[in-house]
Amino acid sequence: GFGGTYVYPDNSIESAFAVVVAMICVVVMTLWLADIVTTFVWINDNRREQNKKVQLMKDYLQQKEVSFELQDRMWLVLKHMDQKNRSQVEDSVSLIKDLPSMLKLELHAEVFVRVLTRHPFFGTYGASGADPLAMYNLIRKRATHSYNIDSKQEVFA
Repeated sequence: GFGGTYVYPDNSIESAFAVVVAMICVVVMTLWLADIVTTFVWINDNRREQNKKVQLMKDYLQQKEVSFELQDRMWLVLKHMDQKNRSQVEDSVSLIKDLPSMLKLELHAEVFVRVLTRHPFFGTYGASGADPLAMYNLIRKRATHSYNIDSKQEVFA
């Protein structure tokens, strides 16, 4: 018929080759399927663990009768921290450590100036055209890490 292939082994070598190829295909397919199943189990376990943590937090907050305002702020901070944890942190990028110090300083400037200039003082300082080396010096000495804080938390106490 149309599309049919009637190829059969003619001797024992061809038969052995067909058996070996069939066995390899079975093993590869089994390993591939096992990898997919393992991935789904891992995802499900992580999701279950996260849901368990969230439920424990909800139960604690409800049991201790924490105000809804504080609960809302706590959930916002936790959500923000979770999103921050998913983003790349410089310490996890090992090649950055291999860069020359001036190139690393330029990288830090480009990464942190956007954040620093949101503050009124640094925004005005940056727009004033004052000594750019002072801003670079600040970045080199102090602005090398990211911190997660609540918007109502005191930074300079």
